[in-house]
Order: sequence, then C-alpha cells, then structure tokens
Amino acid sequence: CEALSLMLDIEGWRTKVYHRAVDFLVEDDPRVPGCLLLDVRMPNMTGLELQEEMRKRNLKLPIVFITGHGDVPTAVQAVKNGEVDFAIVSTPAEVEPGLKMVELKSFYEVLVGGKTFTALASQNLSLKELTNYPLISLSDESMTRSFYRQLFLDHDAVLKPDTEAATTDQMLTLVKSELGLAFVPEPMAKDLLARGELVQLHLQEIIPTRSICLVYDHHRPLNTAARKFQQMMTKADSPRPAASKQTESISFISQ
Repeated sequence: CEALSLMLDIEGWRTKVYHRAVDFLVEDDPRVPGCLLLDVRMPNMTGLELQEEMRKRNLKLPIVFITGHGDVPTAVQAVKNGEVDFAIVSTPAEVEPGLKMVELKSFYEVLVGGKTFTALASQNLSLKELTNYPLISLSDESMTRSFYRQLFLDHDAVLKPDTEAATTDQMLTLVKSELGLAFVPEPMAKDLLARGELVQLHLQEIIPTRSICLVYDHHRPLNTAARKFQQMMTKADSPRPAASKQTESISFISQ
C-alpha cells in the first residue's frame, strides 16, 4: 500500500514488505514482535486464506486488513463493502457518505536529482522543461503517479517517466545512481540533501501539499489489532521513544 508505506517510512517505523503470502510464510521471523498489515486481494493466496494458514500454523501475529489494490475509488469501495478494516490513501481523494476520512499527515514533495544535475539547481525549471530530462516515478497505477500526471496536464505538459519504481526508497536509490529526477517527500530526502548526496531542483510551478489519510467505516466495530493500529496512526505525530520504533516491526503483504 503506497500511502501507508510512505506514512510509516516518514515516521521512522521499521517495515518489511512481502509481495506474496508465501514469501511471508517462508521468510518472516515469528520471534520479532509487530503486526501484519494484510491486503485482502492478492494472487495465488488471498488475505483471508493466509489468515487461515497462519491459524493452522499457530502464528499469532496481530492482523489488520487493508487494501493497496487499484486506485482510490477501488480502495474506498473495499472499505464500504466490509472487505478491509481501513484504506490508507493519499490526497486528492473523496469518500462516500457513511465513511470517515481522517488526515494522518500532510507532506510536500521536492524535485531531486543526483550530483550530475547540480548545474540545474540554480535554475527555475518549468514542468514542460522537465520533460527533456529523464524522470523516475512510481508505477502507473499508483496514486502518486495519477497526481503528477494531472499536475503536468494542468500545465500543458505530459508526464512520461523513463523509469518506474515500486517504492519511494527505490526511487531514491535510482536517483542516487544518476538515472534521473524524481519527486519525493521532503522528509525522506532531507538527510540525503544535507549530506550532498542529492541536489534539490526548483520549479516555476507550485507543487500542492498532499495528505495521507485513513478511511474507515465508523459504523463497523474494529477488532483489537485494527483498533490499536488506528490509534497508532492517528497519534503518529505525537512524540514516541526511539526504542519503540526499533523493537517493533510492521509487515506488509500487498499485491
């Protein structure tokens, strides 16, 4: 789930992503405390089937059902249908009556490049001019990609990334490898910029601030794990001892 992974990365939680249920069953260490964020829609073995397999193996890791499937309307519909406990989405997003959307964290993104793009740092580039340079983006079905696709169109430009990445961390790795420019959340680029490993480029256009939001059905009761996860997310901006982030892990299994 792109938005949730981004949220937890910004907050400093230790996470591990599994793209298939079988990978989790083989690789996860049951001795590590944490919780499992489980997508209900996965190939080969669904989230519910994995839950049953965990029960058979006596794996007692708390489970929170989420969805990172498809676009925002699809994720919100999964909440409405009772398929998942939550949807974590990034704005712009709309929810239907009966569902509640709570802002977890606002963030803004910066345009960064590797050291070979240092000469561009003194310029104010337009989105149209950016199309002349190699661009790195998240996958075509991601909410972030949709956001920037529309932003480019609003300024008479067309977004055509040269390279796609599965996560923001991967984008940063590709940028450091001098493969192109990318829009990334400022908190995730801050240290790399301070160390001089990346350079920040400046745009003529303003990039709107975005938010990561939690969508849920407030009429439907939550299980204990889901309720605690909701509390953790809605208090994410509160001071938290560093040790708690180091000793607990959050595992994702999402298509």
